[in-house]
Amino acid sequence: MASTSRAIGDAKNESGHTVRSLLDTVGEVSTEAETRLESAAVEVESRVGKANESLRRSSDRTLGIVGAFSVGMAIGLLLAGANRLLTTAALIPAALVAGVVLERADRATGGGRPSKS
Repeated sequence: MASTSRAIGDAKNESGHTVRSLLDTVGEVSTEAETRLESAAVEVESRVGKANESLRRSSDRTLGIVGAFSVGMAIGLLLAGANRLLTTAALIPAALVAGVVLERADRATGGGRPSKS
């Protein structure tokens, strides 16, 4: 009976050590992942800003080509059965182009809505 109790106690100690080790590993990995995700987010923000500035300097014809290519790519991915996230990501350039086109149209019409008098 004493040997059984000792074996159970040893098993509990070993499992406790294993759980602590596992928690330490999870903590280290999550810290590293957090650091990588933060740097990736900063990089993505920088690249989207550069792409947006490039689109703002582009001609209307170039904007039309970029928008059409983006929508065409998204439709092709959708019809091919690609992942929804990938299909949505293919529409990001079209959304940026739409924003630039709307901004240009707003600027051309005077930049605001007429007031109700």
